[in-house]
Amino acid sequence: MSMLSREEIQLKMETYRKAMFVRNPITRFLSLYLSKFVTSSLKTRSTWEEYIGTSIIARYRKNSMEHKLQYKLNLNITFYEFSSYIVDVTSNYAIDEITDHWLPMHKSCDPCRFKPDFIGYFEELETEGPYLLQWLGIDGAVQLPKYHVSTTGSQLRNEYSKIGRNKLRKLINYYAHDYNLFGYSTEAYLL
Repeated sequence: MSMLSREEIQLKMETYRKAMFVRNPITRFLSLYLSKFVTSSLKTRSTWEEYIGTSIIARYRKNSMEHKLQYKLNLNITFYEFSSYIVDVTSNYAIDEITDHWLPMHKSCDPCRFKPDFIGYFEELETEGPYLLQWLGIDGAVQLPKYHVSTTGSQLRNEYSKIGRNKLRKLINYYAHDYNLFGYSTEAYLL
């Protein structure tokens, strides 16, 4: 709950500079899966498995006894299972600290309502990040963390080949509004 009144919030929205960064939805989605279900700490993975993993297991694994026994840690959620669940079930999820990771950006940030003055692209963070700090007038006071090149790009073709073209089309359709709103192209993924 905000400690600010509606009037204070409105004043800040009208007078503060507002910025956001977006990322290609397909790359963002794969990065999410890898960081929460593959390379994360046991604590992070168990949080995600408790929140969504057990539902994924119940929905997509046939042997009910097997998935009941697996409702422990290390459910080994596959990329196919995760992507299936997201496109099959989660379109009506409300935003929270977990769903914010996979919901389309236009739902989690609502730029049409928020009206950012600056929209940066994660793919251009190394260039746009310093520009943003300068534009905000805080480049001398704040330093961005060291930028590292994402390895997700090298895994895109491999991981998305596992889910098939039909599932990929559904996933792209799930993020269609973000593709249009932020100017990303789907052509490279659908060829």
